[in-house]
Amino acid sequence: AFVGSKAFVAHQGGRKRTYGTNPMSFAFPRGGGKPPMVWDQASSVMARGEIQLAMRDGHDLPPGAAVDPDGNDTVVPEIALKGAQKTFAGHKGTSIALTVELLAAVLTG
Repeated sequence: AFVGSKAFVAHQGGRKRTYGTNPMSFAFPRGGGKPPMVWDQASSVMARGEIQLAMRDGHDLPPGAAVDPDGNDTVVPEIALKGAQKTFAGHKGTSIALTVELLAAVLTG
């Protein structure tokens, strides 16, 4: 499953919110009575809700998770929420975010 969302994530090296966090998941059945293998992640370094929880609890973000409105890295949740989140794995995450945007747009019209 691929899901588009409101733009919160910047293109690799950018500062403008271009992509959603774009959750994606896969599930595969397994034999022998084992539970299915389930994979679930977003194209961003961390979920937006985790940034909100860090802000509520007074914690810094891990380095490399977000940029401020000027495109500078930040670990401060309040500033990150005003700026943009970063994709995981740099340009590879950006490519995956773009792919999810295209798939979700085509499938939903």
